[in-house]
Amino acid sequence: MLLDGDAWSDCFDSMRSEAWRLETLPVYTMAQEAEKPARFLAGEKSPDGYASAWMDEVRAWTAEGKYVGRVHILARPLSDYLRFEFEYYYRHHVTAGEDIRILDLTD
Repeated sequence: MLLDGDAWSDCFDSMRSEAWRLETLPVYTMAQEAEKPARFLAGEKSPDGYASAWMDEVRAWTAEGKYVGRVHILARPLSDYLRFEFEYYYRHHVTAGEDIRILDLTD
């Protein structure tokens, strides 16, 4: 099932106990983040004090006893976008309580 916009948000807003996201693509780009991967590839690192609305929501859900996680299926070598996503987002999202798991299909 592919969801975005309000349909995607509604799934999380109606979550009772847990929400899992399955990611299978090497690139997920949203218009509001289009410039960030390019800056990362140019050498800019994510700020140490990084925070986002997503992290605030994850913290709130986990404080309510809810579980938020994702599994990303991939094969190496990592795409430029995945290198960006791991460094810029994932390392911070786990500190907010999101359970992020990687399934590497590389032989």
